[in-house]
Amino acid sequence: MRKSIVLLLLAMAVSACGVRPSVVIQGGPAPSAPDVLNADTLFLVNDGKLAMVQRSATGLSGEVQALRQLTEGPTRLEREQGLTTELPSEVGPIELNPGQGTMRISLDVDVNTLSEMAVDQVVCTAGLVKEITVTLAGGGHSRLAEPCPFKG
Repeated sequence: MRKSIVLLLLAMAVSACGVRPSVVIQGGPAPSAPDVLNADTLFLVNDGKLAMVQRSATGLSGEVQALRQLTEGPTRLEREQGLTTELPSEVGPIELNPGQGTMRISLDVDVNTLSEMAVDQVVCTAGLVKEITVTLAGGGHSRLAEPCPFKG
């Protein structure tokens, strides 16, 4: 009986179940997902309303990178498309300080001088669409802000 099993296994190994050797077939590149990690979403102004803008990131994207791009204002192409900003040019670097159910956003300008639209640009670019307490701070003042009002 044991000899029969060994012979059967040997016969199966030699026959390879009908699979014949073949040459290696070269394929194209592997499929990939959209380049989401290399895009930032920021909010500019178009005809007095918030406008969502996608920009390429120079590395990993995220809120900090998007806010840095926001402080640079619209690109030449964006300006040609009618996009503007209500943030002053001296807004400087923006710093995020998350807490438990809160977000403090620090700016290099007096936050009391910012228009509601400028505040919305910062809050929406920071991705703050959740119901959390958002505080803007800068110029020795602080003010509460509503979550992002952008609805698409």
